[in-house]
Amino acid sequence: TGQQIDPIIIIQHLQKIGYNIESMVNVPGTISRRGGIIDVFPVGKDKPVRIDFFGDEVDEIREFDPLSQRSTRTIDDVSIGPGSETSAALFTYDKEIKNRLDALQLTNLDEEHRADTFADINKLVSGEYFPHISYYGPLLYSESILNYLPANTILIFDDIDSIQWTISNIGAEDYKTRQTYVENGLLPGGMPSSYFNWQEIESQVNIMPSLFIYSWEPEAIGGIIRSGFNPVEKYGGSYDRFKTEIVKLAKEGKRVLVVSHQADRIRDILNEGEIISSLADDNSGHLLPGQILLVKGIVDGGWNLNGEIFLYSDSEILGFTRQNRQVIKKPGKHTISIDRIKPGDFVVHVDHGIARFGGITNMQSEGIMREFLVLEYDGQDHLYVPVDQIDRVSRYIGSGDTPPPLNRLGTGHWQNSREKATEAAKEIAAELLSLYSQREIIKGFSYSEDSVWQRELEDSFPYVETPDQLTALEQIKTDMSRTRPMDRLLLGDVGYGKTEVAIRAAFKAVQDNRQVAVLVPTTLLAQQHYITFSQRLAAYPVTIESLSRFKTSGEQTNIISRLKEGGIDIIIGTHRLLQKDVKFKNLGLIIIDEEQRFGVQHKEYLKKKRTEVDVLAMSATPIPRTLYMSMTGVRDIST
Repeated sequence: TGQQIDPIIIIQHLQKIGYNIESMVNVPGTISRRGGIIDVFPVGKDKPVRIDFFGDEVDEIREFDPLSQRSTRTIDDVSIGPGSETSAALFTYDKEIKNRLDALQLTNLDEEHRADTFADINKLVSGEYFPHISYYGPLLYSESILNYLPANTILIFDDIDSIQWTISNIGAEDYKTRQTYVENGLLPGGMPSSYFNWQEIESQVNIMPSLFIYSWEPEAIGGIIRSGFNPVEKYGGSYDRFKTEIVKLAKEGKRVLVVSHQADRIRDILNEGEIISSLADDNSGHLLPGQILLVKGIVDGGWNLNGEIFLYSDSEILGFTRQNRQVIKKPGKHTISIDRIKPGDFVVHVDHGIARFGGITNMQSEGIMREFLVLEYDGQDHLYVPVDQIDRVSRYIGSGDTPPPLNRLGTGHWQNSREKATEAAKEIAAELLSLYSQREIIKGFSYSEDSVWQRELEDSFPYVETPDQLTALEQIKTDMSRTRPMDRLLLGDVGYGKTEVAIRAAFKAVQDNRQVAVLVPTTLLAQQHYITFSQRLAAYPVTIESLSRFKTSGEQTNIISRLKEGGIDIIIGTHRLLQKDVKFKNLGLIIIDEEQRFGVQHKEYLKKKRTEVDVLAMSATPIPRTLYMSMTGVRDIST
């Protein structure tokens, strides 16, 4: 802080070393500017920083959370490295790089590619960054990761023969592809390969400590260490067989270690048979002969070592190992919007109204080349919106296929439309206020604490729950434990585990003798949910049925009768569940999947039910009103 520097110079420098200008900084390698504030997410750092200028003086530097965009702490300085290894090479231009550039043969290129390549080479020589600079990566550096490893690093090779074969194949394919490109005038002759061959790698491997792992004994090699590891038997969910085997091993004085996410459940099973076992903690110490030690965790598979030490995992005990879900970082909001909006689409600017998107253009602004959205209005008016303000532009969503009329800049028509929408919103708010005030007064059902079955069901989930899943589940259980009827929106993208959360909530309700209705918009989705619920709850005495047009008239009559008598615990169906002839004996929970896809009459029925039973609505794309109610606290929300 306190340094004197023009913010524009910083932006230009960061662009030169590979940083991209975005409307919001939430992934490494991006920058954003709003007046006297520059946000940058340095590559290699855990958090982005916000640099606040007072004129040309750095006034304050703060780290901030990339999700909430809120500052977390103030720092004195920040070091910002290059956005990519290719851009870093621009600062180390030396004679070796010059020799590689001089060795390029441009005569085989067609006229257009020759001109482009010549221009790129001039930029490289002058140290100028350009977006496709990685194309010239093989010219800029010739070292591998092995050159940067600390001294005495041990290299471990698993099946070295396969590694060499793969490297050889990649090299052959790369050579064939480059030759084709050279012959077609698309690649200059003399362009080095992007890949190292095994001889180049081997020269580094030979001077470093190395460990080679083989599944068989190799020929003519010294320094062999033979391990006594062997596979253990698989039990596929048969706890009785597993219990019998480990008790036998313990009596023979063997050491038995069980690593499972169901360690608590396995200990309970062993205790029921009066088998002594212990759950590991930080003070467990060594594994002793004849001891059965349980550890809560996840490993890929079990083994036995020389017939003395036995390790069992979920793979052997249950037949599967819980998998971590891959968390995919999504790009900033404006990138998604630009990708989804095509020229000719209708859009809405929050201040100027409905326009037609005309594409993206580049213009100079404050000495920096920037991208602007072109919005076309009535009367051939144009509005140029900087990409860093794209949060003020959204796609137009209409109720039909008729194109909307464009607004005209400088008139009050758009403002009048907004005022009318505000009045309509007030009427809806009054109706909702009456509904949700009733929920606060009416007493609902309070569910009991989690049972052993509940914990067992949750432990049997074959994936590791995401933090958001666990948070949402805890919020739902807290709601169900209260006497006030639950009305929660579970918001999440497709494939992010909403159904699993709903299954656990439904099972909790069933264990307290309450019926559950799962309402879906289509018969196909009803069938999918029926299969999923049935598979997850197959091990428990829960009766599940589906009600849709796939059922015959006789089958529907039978299901409705059993539902009224309490013979069905969970019913999954379409709007058929909302008809007057469908009665429940003891309905406790309604789960609604994609509520926005139901009609007005169906929603009126659901409004009434919200004052009587717990309601859990799930959606990946809630309508604005539903989302607004959740964000303002009228409805609870889990994401």
